Amino acid sequence: MFAPKKFTDDGFESHFQVNYLGHCLLVWALMPVMAASAQRCGQRSRVVNVSSSTHYARDLCLNDLQSEEIYSPFHSYAQSKLCQIMFTFSLNHWFATHQQYGQYVSVNALHPGVALTELYTNVWWVKIVPSLARALFRTSKEGAETILYATLSSQLEGIGGKYLEDCAIIRSSGFSINRQFQDQLWLKTWSALKDWTKDLPNPLVD
Repeated sequence: MFAPKKFTDDGFESHFQVNYLGHCLLVWALMPVMAASAQRCGQRSRVVNVSSSTHYARDLCLNDLQSEEIYSPFHSYAQSKLCQIMFTFSLNHWFATHQQYGQYVSVNALHPGVALTELYTNVWWVKIVPSLARALFRTSKEGAETILYATLSSQLEGIGGKYLEDCAIIRSSGFSINRQFQDQLWLKTWSALKDWTKDLPNPLVD
């Protein structure tokens, strides 16, 4: 998080790959397993994307998803988290409109709160004034509460396409709910991942 500019061996900006593309690819790979599990258990499988409230600070630059033109650690991180939320809404919509999967999977995103974890390795003041960080930030246990709620709560059974903070559904940024931009990101995402999905059917784009 908030890492210096770096590109992975796959050629993607690190925030974009680690926080976003990897999640998309994992969901694609697990789709048959999630559907089979839901059929067997009688409850929907849940995809829970752990995102961030930093997405409110960033509109998506669809022509510069990898922050090649202008880079800052914060904006690159925030953009990757905005992508997560937009993908959450697109994926849940896809499931809802494809009967063979829609009754088996729901997808939500959340902000866990600012918890003091190793994610803040690149935040200089956390290292220098750890006592202040402990006073301001949540513990990792507190940060897990909304994740557990989204994953396990019976109140969210069958509910998807939502954004949560503090164990409650709230409205995400205006940009994130723009359907046109969601569709554009969806197409760019699967185009970027085509080398990893080309050998197996991809119902998400077929």
